[in-house]
Amino acid sequence: MDALLRAIHLFGSQARLARALGVVPMAVTNWKKRGVPIAWAPEIERATNGLVTRAELRPDIFGPIDADPDRAGGVPKPPSTGEPPDEDGATSRLQEVDG
Repeated sequence: MDALLRAIHLFGSQARLARALGVVPMAVTNWKKRGVPIAWAPEIERATNGLVTRAELRPDIFGPIDADPDRAGGVPKPPSTGEPPDEDGATSRLQEVDG
């Protein structure tokens, strides 16, 4: 099923999805015909609590890297030290630097 149609289904109707996004129902109708505008893909993702992602709505813009929440914006994750993170998310061991 198309990602936009899934979002509509989650809300129960085009009108309800439109209301949740603060647009007129005709806008959603236009998106069905022409595709979801880039600016609205993240808004639909938020409105559906991530059940429909921006990458599903616009894979041409938000590819696999942007679809991974751990790599938001294409920024790579720091390398793991192999230790579990502390309560604040940091690792307790510092890496030594040869100098």
